[in-house]
Amino acid sequence: LPPWRTYKNVPFTDWFRLEPLRAYHRVVPADEFMNRLAPRYWAPDGRVGHCWNFPDRECEMKRGNPFKPFWDELGVDFVDERTYQLSNDMDDPRNVDEWKRRFPPDEYPVLALKGAPASYPVSPSNRHIQGFFYWSDAIEE
Repeated sequence: LPPWRTYKNVPFTDWFRLEPLRAYHRVVPADEFMNRLAPRYWAPDGRVGHCWNFPDRECEMKRGNPFKPFWDELGVDFVDERTYQLSNDMDDPRNVDEWKRRFPPDEYPVLALKGAPASYPVSPSNRHIQGFFYWSDAIEE
């Protein structure tokens, strides 16, 4: 789970609880991932960033604010940056299949994306996920 970006990265767990989300899906906070899992699954020499963009445009994962400070505060540099042009409409099984073909897990155990691969506002079929977000104790106090 990525940190929230304000003037600095705010750990996900500062604002939300993990346990309710774990009832929905396997999750790990970004700082824990970087410390415990990235050395094994996302070594520095294999970090590729992906941007939705037109084929003739550059990706620029770390250009500007909030992108550069976001990745810098996680300690991430990219050895390559690539663009993709896939739909984020996961209600269509063809799109799900296309994502799986383009980014097979054995080749891409980690997908670093410049932005969220989601529609805004949230699609009606995904609104139920909001029910797994509960404020942290610090926020509730």
